[in-house]
Amino acid sequence: MCYDGALIMPSSYAVMSEDEMTYMEGGINRTYKGKQGWAVAAALISAGSILSGMGGALSATIIKAVLAGGPIAWIIGGLTTAAIMSASAYLGSQISSAGLQAMWYMKKNGKFTLKNTSNPFGLLSVS
Repeated sequence: MCYDGALIMPSSYAVMSEDEMTYMEGGINRTYKGKQGWAVAAALISAGSILSGMGGALSATIIKAVLAGGPIAWIIGGLTTAAIMSASAYLGSQISSAGLQAMWYMKKNGKFTLKNTSNPFGLLSVS
């Protein structure tokens, strides 16, 4: 499609520079080794396990409160509980998995690099 006329913008548009439109990769990018590496790997595994368990505990609390309500409360409580449990289980498994990979790299190489990714199926990358 070719448009040769003047471009007319809405009155409330905002001008953006090229730098504002450029995506910058950021976040974690750190190498761990020695005792610190082992401690971080263990902490990742523990944090993932705790996060997974928190979803269940929070969901139990929500269910107890919802049981006193009527059918609408049951539906809302059920949906909320399902969302919390799946989100905490997913994040917990991602963090625990990164910790297990970090342990493997510590045993193999004596160090590992932890990075966050934009991949929704693998939030942390360990190499």
